[in-house]
This record gives sequence, C-alpha cells and structure tokens, in this order.
Amino acid sequence: MAIGGGGSGGGPVGISNSFTGPAQALEYNLDFAYAYSGPINANSSTSADTPMFDFVSGSNLMIGTIAFQTNEVANNVIYFDVIMNGSSILQGAWDNSGSGQATANTPIDIVIPPYTQVKVNWGITGGAGADATCQIIGRVYRG
Repeated sequence: MAIGGGGSGGGPVGISNSFTGPAQALEYNLDFAYAYSGPINANSSTSADTPMFDFVSGSNLMIGTIAFQTNEVANNVIYFDVIMNGSSILQGAWDNSGSGQATANTPIDIVIPPYTQVKVNWGITGGAGADATCQIIGRVYRG
C-alpha cells in the first residue's frame, strides 16, 4: 500500500490508488483510509471467529467509522469483535429472531492509532451460515 495516495503508475490527477476490490487490508488515498471486506461467509458458531479484516495501520492516526451488515435470515444471532493489538475493544451481538430481513447496524465511531494491528471477526448462530460485510472508512491525520 502506498502511503499518501502515491504509488506506481500515473493515474488521474497523479493518484494511482484505484479501488481493486475487497481485501483484508486498510487502503490509503491522500488523507483518507478505507477497507471493504466484501461478503464473508461464516458457518454456525457461538462466537465471532470468522476473520473479516487483519491489517496493521500506517504511521498516522485514523478517525472514522466501522459498520457491519449481513444478509442473514431470521432466527440467528450475529456476533462481531474488533481487536486492536490483541485486545478486544468492541464487541456486539444482535438478534434477528423472526424478522427475516437483512440486518445492518449503525456505523460506530473508531480511532485507529498508528502502527496498530486491527482484526475484525464475525460469527453467527444457526445451522446454515450467512454472509456479512464490513467497512472501515475514515480520515487520516498526518502529524
């Protein structure tokens, strides 16, 4: 990943960091950072043990949001866990019993310090499993 939006090639307006698809990494473009997991399938579990992201942040502070969505159908519980440098900093669960609707939660504010290992996992109860997505989007503050 190219810090500061540079990189190889000569994209429009001198920026070559074009979106290439979902990944487990945090991508940088000028003063912004983002990560899109794409659909990640998890089978039945009672904990958040299916990885969505696993990266080490760059040399600058990032302030932004993290959001989870799933196409899960009724009667399952969804779990998620955000881990920084080996410590769980944010856990959650929501119950979709009886709704039969896709589930999404409100974006949650997050601060990612420099050189921090960030892991995001999810899990689901029930027999069939489901897909979920996660996005981390924020502003990079360069010191």
